[in-house]
Amino acid sequence: MDGVNWVEIKVGQVWRCRDGQERRVVNNDGHKDWPWALENGDSVTDNGTEFESGESSSDLIELVKDENGFTIWRGGKCPVSGDSLVEYRLRSGTVSTDQAKVLDWSYDEDSDEADIVAYKV
Repeated sequence: MDGVNWVEIKVGQVWRCRDGQERRVVNNDGHKDWPWALENGDSVTDNGTEFESGESSSDLIELVKDENGFTIWRGGKCPVSGDSLVEYRLRSGTVSTDQAKVLDWSYDEDSDEADIVAYKV
């Protein structure tokens, strides 16, 4: 499977790159080797690398926001004001909306289906 850490690259996603900067995927021009164009003008392979071999500052490392604008969540302290209304996606795939303060923002390493895996305010 192509992708980065088992995540398929899609237009609209925001990725953290090897240099620590975040870059949006702006299009796929269908190029055989480097189809994915990033907002800084660089292009990457289906595996998220700028070069076939060797490391580059534009290599995609970690998905930050998906193509629907959801911020990827890996658990921890509530990331927004408790009164904020958030749309969130659970590991099960269910999407709901609620106030941040009533949600459990922790993350269970045992792959609990009720874990929040992504959110947007």
